[in-house]
Amino acid sequence: LDVLRGRSATFVREDELRRSWEIWTPLLHKIERENIQPVIYKQGSRGPVEADIFIEEKAGYKRNVNYSVADDDDDDDNGSASA
Repeated sequence: LDVLRGRSATFVREDELRRSWEIWTPLLHKIERENIQPVIYKQGSRGPVEADIFIEEKAGYKRNVNYSVADDDDDDDNGSASA
C-alpha cells in the first residue's frame, strides 16, 4: 500500500539495490565455488573464537578476557541494574 501512496521510505532506491548486488554477488559466488562453510559456535556466546583471531590478526585488537556484560536477568523492571 505504501508504494501506491508514493511512500518510498521503506524501499531501497534502484541505485542502492544495484550496488548491493555488485557487492554481494561476487561474495556469494566465492562461497558457492569454494564450498565455504559457516563456523559453528554456541548460541548466546560472543561468537566463534576464529572471529577474535581474525580481528587480532587484521586490526591488532586483542580482546580483554576479563570484561563481561551483565545478563538481562540482573536488570530490574525499569531497566537499571539491580544492586
